[in-house]
Parts: sequence; C-alpha cells; structure tokens
Amino acid sequence: MKKVIISFVWAVGMKHWGPGELQVGSVYYGTHEITNPKDSNAVAVCEEKNCRRTLAYLRRGDASIIAPLFKAKLIEGHCYLKAKSRVEVYKYRTGPQQKMNVGFLCKDCNVEHLQKLLAGHNVHVRIL
Repeated sequence: MKKVIISFVWAVGMKHWGPGELQVGSVYYGTHEITNPKDSNAVAVCEEKNCRRTLAYLRRGDASIIAPLFKAKLIEGHCYLKAKSRVEVYKYRTGPQQKMNVGFLCKDCNVEHLQKLLAGHNVHVRIL
C-alpha cells in the first residue's frame, strides 16, 4: 500500500454546514456523495468516518478531481482531510474557503492509474 497526499484543495460551505471554520491540524473524513442532488461529484468533509454530520464540502473543481478516485476504487478505506491553514479566502457568494490536504491509501498496483487520473490537474501529489 502507498500513502497518497494531495495538496492544494479547498473546503467550502463551512458557514452553512459547520462552525464556520475547520480546526487547523484536525483530521476529518471525506466521503463521495453520489446521490447529492446539486453535484454528483460532491465530496463531503465530515467529523467521523460514518459521516453523520457534514461540516463542509470540497470546492466543486477539487471534488471533480477527487470523486473519480472514489469511483475508480483507488481509495482504500477512508479518505482523510486535514485543514492546513485558517480561512484564507472569503467570497461573497461562496463564503469562507480553507486550504486542505487529502490523504488516503492506494494499492501499489493502482498507483500508475492514479497518476494518470491526476495528471494535468493543478494539485500537488505525493506518493509515499
């Protein structure tokens, strides 16, 4: 198994779903919400693994990068998210945005497929 870390993704919607800001350094869990009526690529940021309470979502563009990894079953187990900074951007229409890292495990045999799916996107990927 390889550990994969994707940097430079953004969480949004904290003012609607959660406390307004995620705690820097705390670990959150990501889940792909296939049945989300607004976006079939939606990735929710939750407090616990079973995602009883949604705190935020990944920004639409970032979710469109992460969701195909869930669909292709390249993410083994859970997807972990960690806020890397306090709210950096506040836009009138979208509200607060917070920089996140996404981490997960990927089978060794799937790493090449993962790299192809992520090629050309504006994210930083580390495979350990």
